[in-house]
Amino acid sequence: MENRKKLFNFSKICFAFMLAFVFSIAISNTSEAATLGKPTNLKQTYGSYNTEYGKYFIVLEYNGVSGAAGYCAQMSTDNKNWTFIDEAYKGTEFTIGYSTNLAAGSTYYVRIVPVVNVNNDLSYDEADVSDSIQVVTAPAAVSKVNQTGAGKNSISASWSGVANATGYNVYVKKYGDSTYTLNGSTKSKSYKLTKYKGSKLKNDYLYYVSVCATKTSTAGFTAEALPSTGYPLCTLPSKITKVTGTHWKPGKSTLKVSWKNTNIADGYELQFYNAKGKSIKKVTTTKNAYTFKKAPKNSSMSVKVRPYIKTSKGKKYASWSKKFYFLSQADMSKTTYTINNGLLTLRWKAVTGASKYTVYAGTSSKNMKAVATVSGNSTSCTISRINGSAISRYGYYCVKVVPQKKLGGKTVKGDYGYYWTLY
Repeated sequence: MENRKKLFNFSKICFAFMLAFVFSIAISNTSEAATLGKPTNLKQTYGSYNTEYGKYFIVLEYNGVSGAAGYCAQMSTDNKNWTFIDEAYKGTEFTIGYSTNLAAGSTYYVRIVPVVNVNNDLSYDEADVSDSIQVVTAPAAVSKVNQTGAGKNSISASWSGVANATGYNVYVKKYGDSTYTLNGSTKSKSYKLTKYKGSKLKNDYLYYVSVCATKTSTAGFTAEALPSTGYPLCTLPSKITKVTGTHWKPGKSTLKVSWKNTNIADGYELQFYNAKGKSIKKVTTTKNAYTFKKAPKNSSMSVKVRPYIKTSKGKKYASWSKKFYFLSQADMSKTTYTINNGLLTLRWKAVTGASKYTVYAGTSSKNMKAVATVSGNSTSCTISRINGSAISRYGYYCVKVVPQKKLGGKTVKGDYGYYWTLY
């Protein structure tokens, strides 16, 4: 055979489980041996970045041929012009990258060349060169994953594209899990997550999302980049179900409202309304409490709350809570009282819309009990006994007046714990 060519100055040692041997390239014609046949079923099995060596590697597998002393590889960028590269190996697996610098997200063509030993020279026959296949290296890593949206049971994410990537694998783990699970793949630079391990996402819950850029060859092999950092993304917070009001001192305009934190809210938006249902203030806070310093005096008001999370496209809000209503405690601070003939008469300022008032009295703040109830049209009340005893003009008494009103389908009481002492 006149196609037999010698190999000269092509030397490398084998790594790991592969056995290297030294051989050469110098092209000369010889007819010392017959052709061996082509290696078949050439395929790529690896194409990623190796952090230990700091390089990209390509690993090939193939079916060898009988009589071969070993194999070497040829590489091309255009599938036309070929160059011998890297180590020569015995066995049916070949690694490219130890001596050849491969670039991220690149496309190459490779073919396998079986060689023989003739009079202590290694040579090959062009007729034995395998068919070529396209091979690829993994793209660079995704630099950042952004949350672009959220639903009660969904998360939307996006990222900047990676050069030469043909797709992206999205990995997810929920808060508390130790390992990531492949959730899906996409050719887009965005992804909507609706399930985790076959179940729908939890409302008000934190998940970690990592994205790996991929590149797929025409031969069907997909090389995957190193994973991005796991980024914390979340579904929408839960709806607020209860708001409590405190510190609305009689005759004052300060009302503090508070509620239970959700698991993952970045903040909360509040909307306040006056007694007529007119909006009087909208505010946001990062805490689970807010003090409204301009509450209407001697009146009622309401508030609704909704939590939000921050995304790359701005705040994403959960649903509003229902309205929660509050009623000012009746103000006796500038009103006189009289004790005549064992009768105590109390007077207070009207609370707008109150349907009735309940008067509480006791000889200390700890034993006050309801002693009278009057209509919402009244602003005074006369009582004759406190804790079962007659009233003395020299006695020490604690009193408070609590208005009531049906608001939002429930009876609301204006009782914030404040009282007056009479002595």
